[in-house]
Amino acid sequence: MLGLADPLTLLLVLSGTAFIAKFLDTSIGMGYGTALTPVLLLAGFEPLAIVPAVLASELGPGLLAALAHHRAGNARLIPHSLAMATAAAPAGAGAMRILRHALPMDLKIALFIAFTSIAGTGLAVLLAVKINKMALEIYIGSLVAATGVYLLASRHTQRALSIGRLAGLSLVASFNKGLSGGGYGAIITGGQIITGVEGRNAVAITSLCKSLTSIVGFGLYLLTHSVSQWPLVLCLCIGAVLSVPLGAAAVKRAHPQGLKVAISIACILLGALTLIKTFVAY
Repeated sequence: MLGLADPLTLLLVLSGTAFIAKFLDTSIGMGYGTALTPVLLLAGFEPLAIVPAVLASELGPGLLAALAHHRAGNARLIPHSLAMATAAAPAGAGAMRILRHALPMDLKIALFIAFTSIAGTGLAVLLAVKINKMALEIYIGSLVAATGVYLLASRHTQRALSIGRLAGLSLVASFNKGLSGGGYGAIITGGQIITGVEGRNAVAITSLCKSLTSIVGFGLYLLTHSVSQWPLVLCLCIGAVLSVPLGAAAVKRAHPQGLKVAISIACILLGALTLIKTFVAY
């Protein structure tokens, strides 16, 4: 691959590519698979080698990104201690009510999106053979671009959190990912902001959601296929892990409005690239 015989050079090139892609993903909540997959295809890797490597490198590094966002104060993604939850709950509250107080709102949103995503992915698997691939990719590209345009146009609008809209966007995003593998990060991140989640929290929550859904995806892949390129998995994980602290720090330092504009523009660009790629391919 890449015409390189030197393993060290190959390690540096692949890890460096993963570093850039994961920094982008940790900073604005999208773009890892979109940026990385075409590069790996051009480098000569087979799609069946790329898919598990990308899933694995979103699994562990995604969890680390969520922890880094938590430590940076971008979101609260670790449960409170039992003592804190008991103190916060009303006197005489039952175990379930204490448990609800132990889970910060950001973690509740992440778990809600992750579990809803499993349902959307399962539905996509059942319907996959009935949907035209070109029409699907045009729909995803248009939806991601429209999300960016709407975010940009309404960037000064404050909304109350809506669980119903959150469930809807999770199903749509995971349905898309289950069918084509694309659009999940852009729709989850942009959609959270549309439903009332702040930009920093949305980026951090997306990191945890991606990691949780990748656990399911990589597990299913291991059960049905064998991983042929463990060195590729290792190289991508090294680059992705190294970028995590920088990405979390960039989100912490970003101005809320500036971050929202960056996410909007990234959605528009990713949507446009998806449409261009689709029309060129067909």
